Amino acid sequence: MSKLLSIGSPSLVADLVGQNEKLSISQASLADGASLSGVELLYLNGFELSGQELVKAGLIAQAFEKGIPVLYEMSDPDAMAQVSAFTCNARLVLLQPLKSRRASYISILDPHGMQQIGFTQEETRLFMHAKSPKGGAASRKTFTPAYADYESSAPVYRVASNPGALARLVRTHLDKFSEVDQFVGTTSFFASGSNNLPEHAKREGYVDLGPHSWTPDSKNAPGCQGQLNVNFMYGLYSVTSPNYKYLEIQTVGTGCSITGSPQPNDWDSGYYQEQIEVSYGPSSSTLPSGSAIDKTAPLNAVNSSSVAATTGFSLGVSGGGDSSGPEASVSATYDSSKTTTINLTDWAVINQSPPTQGNWKFNMNTASDGKPYTVGSPGSLVWTGFLQFGVRGTPVLSRNNNMPTNETVWRFPNNCTDTLPFSFNITQHIARCQITWSNGFTYTTNTPKNAIWCGIQASFNLGTVKPTP
Repeated sequence: MSKLLSIGSPSLVADLVGQNEKLSISQASLADGASLSGVELLYLNGFELSGQELVKAGLIAQAFEKGIPVLYEMSDPDAMAQVSAFTCNARLVLLQPLKSRRASYISILDPHGMQQIGFTQEETRLFMHAKSPKGGAASRKTFTPAYADYESSAPVYRVASNPGALARLVRTHLDKFSEVDQFVGTTSFFASGSNNLPEHAKREGYVDLGPHSWTPDSKNAPGCQGQLNVNFMYGLYSVTSPNYKYLEIQTVGTGCSITGSPQPNDWDSGYYQEQIEVSYGPSSSTLPSGSAIDKTAPLNAVNSSSVAATTGFSLGVSGGGDSSGPEASVSATYDSSKTTTINLTDWAVINQSPPTQGNWKFNMNTASDGKPYTVGSPGSLVWTGFLQFGVRGTPVLSRNNNMPTNETVWRFPNNCTDTLPFSFNITQHIARCQITWSNGFTYTTNTPKNAIWCGIQASFNLGTVKPTP
């Protein structure tokens, strides 16, 4: 049974819990020094608690660190700005950190629906640490990206007037989110153990594509947009056991999604994601002499409920030493207990990495009823029977956030000082299947397909890290 902790009287949450036998509730006050141990959802009643009190208590920041969603009922439309760097004109928000990456969603909820906004890793870090009471309001206001501002078209000022509708929406959304929050098994930004390495032996950072929005090419979907928020995290390490330099790259961010898609029905699938392509690696087709890809993940998987999406690359340091550390020895291993697993229900992953590149296709491979689906053929959603036909539904990952988590590790000779230009690419493919009646019991299908490509270049100077002198 899941545990919900309520800080303040559980006005809305009491109704939520009453309708969900799988959710137990406990109450605490800020004065109690509330513990989040074992808590799976935190509710904050903003009518009874001021923003200043919440900031001082640090509960939201603690929840984000632990990957715990926060349901925040606000006393007025500006209350959110008091506890974070985010502003919105709404009454109820659900703050959702992705469990093993410091990326997050802000979901604005009302009885009629939900608006979801994604934050990258770096933005989430700023979002969390912008709430320090020492920084004051000015510090919290310094981070308010334009796309994070939200002006609700239907602000929720009367939560109590329809608590049942809101409770059902929250419960449904939490259930759905648990299916698409794919990250389990790791809490480290970079390679496990990298915090213990000498400074001269590592360089870590991000290649930032930034968020992208685009509109599918159809006059029948006003307001529909594809969303891409996938970036790349890298770690360059000089290792003495074995004697190599390693470059580790992972995808990070909040993933790919669709907003404003027409609602599906028996004759129209609405827009959905059918494929996400990710590739990155040296711009040249060759690597320096003695270099190679050491490992990639995930490996090919078809009809598998989950796959290991990272390699478990792990680093260790032994002996004494500081930044110049002549006694320090750095080792590299692969530890299966440190891998990240992603849920691929109704999707498949194809690892098509050539000798120098990390390259994957994440494909929708079944409809929601389990029938096979062919990427590039939205008409494969159509079902037929005796004097009847219709359109099958699409999987959760095709309509919600889908993060193409993967990792590649290259190895280079430890005396290599080359500067390597790398290219990073991601493509989101969106499709739609519509049935149009023709004569009698015949039909035609409209199956537009759309895609967007985003790319960026970055260089890695292998000479910036060196083995122990």
